[in-house]
Amino acid sequence: MNGVIHLIKPPGMTSSNVVVAVKKICNVKKTGHTGTLDPGACGVLSVCVGRATKIADYLMESRKIYIAGVRFGSTTDTLDSYGRITHTSSGRATPEALKSACAAYTGEQSQVPPMYSAIKVNGQKMYDIARQGREIELAPRQITVYAIDMIEMDEAAQTCLLRIECSGGTYIRTLCAELAKQMGTLGYISFLLRSHACNTDVSQCRSLDEIASMAAAGDHSFLIPADSALADFPQCTLEDYLFPIVTTGSPIDLSRIKNGDAVPRQKELRVYCKGVFVGMGYCQDNLLTMKTMYYINQKESE
Repeated sequence: MNGVIHLIKPPGMTSSNVVVAVKKICNVKKTGHTGTLDPGACGVLSVCVGRATKIADYLMESRKIYIAGVRFGSTTDTLDSYGRITHTSSGRATPEALKSACAAYTGEQSQVPPMYSAIKVNGQKMYDIARQGREIELAPRQITVYAIDMIEMDEAAQTCLLRIECSGGTYIRTLCAELAKQMGTLGYISFLLRSHACNTDVSQCRSLDEIASMAAAGDHSFLIPADSALADFPQCTLEDYLFPIVTTGSPIDLSRIKNGDAVPRQKELRVYCKGVFVGMGYCQDNLLTMKTMYYINQKESE
């Protein structure tokens, strides 16, 4: 069983627990999610099954859209409503100041992950380290925030609802805390929904109960092909005679094939040959190199 399952993670459940549940439902050994959602958050969580775990890292890079509720005037140790309030502020947010802050935090930027996160340091997860009262300074990461739109704001209650489109690896809790700081106040996440990820909208996802019922009835239509989940990546289709070459991982000189000039350069590509998804490759100049082999043999690819 190989493919990707687009699930709705419920609040109160860890991403790891969702993966364990999928493993039991599908009776498979290899599973893995494509980007942790906080335990209190809900929304799209795509789980790779079987050989599809090979392409999990590519799915993690996909654009994501979040709907975030933010409460201003105080902050918590976890930067969300599940933590304890550590500081308060008399500074107040306004719609005008919020729009200005959103504009200031749109674009490429570096972001330091929060202490309460699933990042591992020396084999130990950061949130376990934080619960021990220890602090470790994490290196900043490069992220891209494509858009931050204010859906609504209740200035009297000092709350707002934001739509955030960003790259993989972006911590929304940190981003919203920075938006509050930009306005001269404090803030934390009160609600978080990942509404889009891995080329999939939350309306297209299934619950764990749904896939459990379908699997019990022998219906595995909830499992989509790995390459369908990678639809955001450009593709390259090779001529049939190259099949025995590319499936062994050998580089392909695109200057020797038809339409070789049309293949995107310096981009990760979905590579196909003889109607088969071979894997993910990268084209530098005229040389196509396979980076991740998905195909094993014809029998397993069917």
